[in-house]
Amino acid sequence: MKLTQRQESLITRYLRDVAIQLDQDLPETEREQGLGQVQKRIDRELRSLDKPAVEDADVEAVLERLGTPARQASILSPRRDPRRVLMLGRDNVIWLGVCSGVAARTDLDPWIVRAFAVVLGLPVFTAPVVVTVYIALYLYMRRNSGRLAPLDTLRIVGRGAGTFLIALALHAGCGYLLRLVDFLYGYYLKRELPNVGEWGWLQANRDEYFFYAFMVSVPLAVLSALPLAGGWDYTLKRLSQAVLAVYGIVLSFGLASFAVGIILEFVQQFSD
Repeated sequence: MKLTQRQESLITRYLRDVAIQLDQDLPETEREQGLGQVQKRIDRELRSLDKPAVEDADVEAVLERLGTPARQASILSPRRDPRRVLMLGRDNVIWLGVCSGVAARTDLDPWIVRAFAVVLGLPVFTAPVVVTVYIALYLYMRRNSGRLAPLDTLRIVGRGAGTFLIALALHAGCGYLLRLVDFLYGYYLKRELPNVGEWGWLQANRDEYFFYAFMVSVPLAVLSALPLAGGWDYTLKRLSQAVLAVYGIVLSFGLASFAVGIILEFVQQFSD
């Protein structure tokens, strides 16, 4: 039975992932014997296909029947109970493998875990919490998942800090404009700024809007800097930027509403 280079690469990568997941305290001889058993099982199942040429799909199907590398490692390392260790999933990964890892830990379908996370994150109040917990779970599970490529810390900190500074600049700029209006009104008209009622909704809720903009945009920016699968890093980066854009639009409308309220109050006082 002759395999192509790609098929051998699939098998080699699978065995490598199994070796990474094996208990580090397992003696070297037992590790080699266990990996040899997995290799023999793969060869045996491929030969049982009784086909003149093995296709890539055949190899992938055999590896899928064997289960995840973590599952094989748990069989070969009886002292390590994978049900007590949260590890990142390596199969059926959409973002970072957190939901698939939790699914493997709880014997649930990954889509059930994802649907549950989405339902929790739908309300505006809980979405930042869900994203933050997701990132925290990823960092925790990453430590239990063997050798992985190092994280780009500078990229993570840069995106999170940059997003926070932009939100803070918008918040502070809006505050300075409100103070400037107050100063000019008193300086030129020699009177206190009138109460504009509902037109001044931005003054009453400015800190609250900043809190929500910060809590939504920063976790999304940090998440977009992690090694997401399927190009989701670009999508979440744009989503974080969109949140800041909406925040800027809300502040602009608030300032305009405040200005209209002042004008209306001034006209009413003048007419009286």
